[in-house]
Amino acid sequence: MYIEKTPLLVADPDSALQQSGYTNDLMRSHYTTDGKMLKYDAGRVSSLVSIARVGGTVFLSRVPWFWALCYSVLWAIVFVGFRCLGPFHTQRGSCGFDDLTLDVAVFMGLLLAMHMGEALKRWLEMRHDVIGGLWTTIDDIALLLAVQLKDTADRPLKTLALRYGLCSVELLLASESDQPAALELLCRRGLLSRDEREQLLLLPAKSKVLWVWTACVFQRLASKGRISSSALGRLYELCNRGRFACDRAATFGHSQLPMLYTHLLVVLAHLACALVSVRGGMVAAALSWDMSPEKGAPPVSKTGAFYGILGQLLMAAAVPMCYSALLRYAATLSDPLSPESVEGMPFSAYRVFMRDECEAFHTAGENAPKAVARAVELVEEDEETPFMHDLAHVIGSDRA
Repeated sequence: MYIEKTPLLVADPDSALQQSGYTNDLMRSHYTTDGKMLKYDAGRVSSLVSIARVGGTVFLSRVPWFWALCYSVLWAIVFVGFRCLGPFHTQRGSCGFDDLTLDVAVFMGLLLAMHMGEALKRWLEMRHDVIGGLWTTIDDIALLLAVQLKDTADRPLKTLALRYGLCSVELLLASESDQPAALELLCRRGLLSRDEREQLLLLPAKSKVLWVWTACVFQRLASKGRISSSALGRLYELCNRGRFACDRAATFGHSQLPMLYTHLLVVLAHLACALVSVRGGMVAAALSWDMSPEKGAPPVSKTGAFYGILGQLLMAAAVPMCYSALLRYAATLSDPLSPESVEGMPFSAYRVFMRDECEAFHTAGENAPKAVARAVELVEEDEETPFMHDLAHVIGSDRA
């Protein structure tokens, strides 16, 4: 009887290949077949080429540009107002703002750096504990089953455990409202049967329920004597680790950064931007008066004054844009499983990598090279070995 060695790949052939090489974008990026960036060239990103890249960055959003526009308008209002007041009032009004503006801007920069670091920490923990945790768990289960169940006739059992693990990853990334559609998609891709879909529709915590089903598979295998109780304990531990990774994802989804802290940070950012714009408008007004000095006053370079005014305007636009971009991206990173965060991750590639790795483990266990058997035959048996095989009896089994 022929047993398919890559049943999940056969069931979902459209996900077989990822694009090789890189596209002709500025970052020399690698993309998946569904258009998600898989890898970029770190050297290109850290070069001047990054200045020309807008697509796929936070600056593609309208929010930073809106902040820049609003505070540029504030700068223009201050500039016109102090320009109308006359040179004496403009110079006197601008004297006390330099130190205050500098101190607030530096303080705000430190707060944003700390905020971005905390958000990035949450994002990295999600990649390590959730995605990495599930990936290693699924791979470990495939490795143990490949060694414990070496017969090709056992491939459906190993594929069943793999299906449940991959489905757990898929359902973890789908929001509660999108899970019925996600279940239907999993059925079409051969990862779920119709009966399994109907049962999952009635249950909450769907990604965790699949680990219960996986543990049930292992318990029944042990009750038939197909795996030892020590292996059963290890497989139970792996199922619990998969469930823990799903719990970590739920923790990220339901425990945001404190609202009072986030609100205070945004208010301080607006205050800092307002000070930069007001101070820039006052300095620009003073420079404009210097371009037309009073009688008896020393001459001033009009070109230098013009560039000074232009620099103040650019500062009034650039600071709010950078602050807004940092706050917006930190909000995305701090909620790593939000639709906006998930949208940019190449989960289709991760799914393919996990599936292909595990099916390769299954095939390797069923077709171990002859060198393995020959090497073991050369090892002499030690009758006084201190090691003992597992002889524990599994409840419900007729075999010890």
